[in-house]
Amino acid sequence: MDIVDIQAVESKLSVIEEMGREVRPTYAGSKSSAERLKRGIVHARILVRECLMETERSARQYLNRMEEFKSSSNVSILHVFDTIYSADSVEWCPHKPCQHMFVCANYQLDNKSGESSAEKCKRFGKILLFSINKLGQLTMHQTIDTEAVLDQKWCHNQINGHSILGVVTAKNRLEIYKLDPELQELQLVTRIENEDSEVLMLSLDWSTGKYASDEPTIVTSDSKGSINLFDFIDNKLIRGTCWNAHSFEAWICAFYYWNTAVIFTGGDDCKLVKYDLRMGSIPLLKSSAHSAGVTCLHSNRQKEHILASGSYDSNLLLWDIRNMKRPISSTEMPDTLWRILHMVLIGVIYQNQNEQILTGAACILKMSKKRKPLVL
Repeated sequence: MDIVDIQAVESKLSVIEEMGREVRPTYAGSKSSAERLKRGIVHARILVRECLMETERSARQYLNRMEEFKSSSNVSILHVFDTIYSADSVEWCPHKPCQHMFVCANYQLDNKSGESSAEKCKRFGKILLFSINKLGQLTMHQTIDTEAVLDQKWCHNQINGHSILGVVTAKNRLEIYKLDPELQELQLVTRIENEDSEVLMLSLDWSTGKYASDEPTIVTSDSKGSINLFDFIDNKLIRGTCWNAHSFEAWICAFYYWNTAVIFTGGDDCKLVKYDLRMGSIPLLKSSAHSAGVTCLHSNRQKEHILASGSYDSNLLLWDIRNMKRPISSTEMPDTLWRILHMVLIGVIYQNQNEQILTGAACILKMSKKRKPLVL
């Protein structure tokens, strides 16, 4: 949001505040307050119309940016599949022989009226398991009904010969599945639920990004701003440390893969926070480089010291974690970033397997030698 937008919002809020101050005197019989309240209501109606017009304008701008991106890219649609619920996460299995398989997580909010607020706000979800064969044909193998899924990630290495999937849900629950390649299905291994079921687990990350482990650690974040650690040992989840990291929702958490004692978190309080588990829950750094909530983080497993962050403010920032006074680069994206991923280009698309790219907000970026992302 730019300065003009912020000033417009502040002016609208000031009108509402002024109206609020006139309500009580009006009830007490003050004619002047009643007149000011009437004028305020008329003004508020005008502001509401302006807000609706601004919303429509923003929606048109977003659609135009998406159309520009589609027209400037070589992306073509191969398949369209109706997931019924809103699809919010897609993760390809990283291990042979299942690299042709992926999971799609879903989220649906049910606003049916009920006796309690919890019944008014039920969150449903599904986990869909798909594969694509050599001919490019899409097949759905399995549907798992669950609570709304907010995030899912595969463990970077196999454990006991199995590909392991971690899932966090709207019931403050962490679930672990293993993939059976012969049956082509996910099987629940274990789950653990925190006490407050009204809290939403929002993200997770595995400690195995750089160094493989048969007993990995999982970090999760939740809607109360808390960070939770779990150890996955002998097919069981063991609860570890928990602390409050943010004033509002902790949208994202991520290990620094080169040293998993270091964890980064991002929240709706616009803060990017760095922790070292050897120092307990005391933050080593709090950055306010983003002007809105920090929604995604990812450590580069191929290049040491590099971290990427994204936000509601539509900016993708690259950091050298040795000096985080300011990011080493900033790139404006078409819209809010919810997930970003460092990758290595494979194949002959660019004739170079060492190039770094970032994906996010439906865009692909290539890292130049000067560490400046270039939109492809």
